[in-house]
Amino acid sequence: MQKTMRERLIEKAQVDVHDARSKITRVRLRFDGVPREWRQELQEAVIAYYYALRPLRTEGIIKDWWSSVELSSEWTRTVVVDTETVLEETEGGLVEKEVPVTDEVPYSGLDILEDVETATESEIVTVSDMRGERQETVSRQLVLDATVLVDIASVLDDAATKLGFAPSIELQDAEGETV
Repeated sequence: MQKTMRERLIEKAQVDVHDARSKITRVRLRFDGVPREWRQELQEAVIAYYYALRPLRTEGIIKDWWSSVELSSEWTRTVVVDTETVLEETEGGLVEKEVPVTDEVPYSGLDILEDVETATESEIVTVSDMRGERQETVSRQLVLDATVLVDIASVLDDAATKLGFAPSIELQDAEGETV
C-alpha cells in the first residue's frame, strides 16, 4: 500500500529525530556536555517533527492532550501562584507588604515549539581589535538543553503513536522500547 504524503513526512521526521537523538545520547555517555551545533541539529529535527504532526493536532485522541502535555520536567518557567502579606521593617516601623509567591512549572503544550523556533538569546562578549577591547551584544538562536530536547522528542513520539504513526521497528532500541 502506498503511503500518503503526511505519512512520509512523519516517518522522515521520526528518522531524523532518532538519528540526532542517538548521536546526542552517544556523546552524553562519553562526555559531560553536548556541543551546541549537535543540540541545534536535534532541535531543528524536533521542530520539523512537530510541524509534520501539527496538522493532526485536532484529532480526537490528542485534541486536549496536545495543548496540555508536559514537555520536560527539566524545562521550567517561574509563575506567580499567589500573593502573601509580609511585615517589612522600615525606619518608621513595621509595614505590611504584598509579595508574590512563585513556583517553577514545566512548560506544557506542544505549540510552544513555534516560539522556540524563533527565540533568540543574547550574550555580551568582549571583542579585541586594533582599536582595543569593547563589549558587544551578540544574539543567536536559542538552543535548548540536550535533556530537554530528548524529552520533547519522546513527547512527539507519544503524539505520533497516539495518532497511529508508531516509529518503525528500526527505530527501537535493544530493549524493545521506542526511542
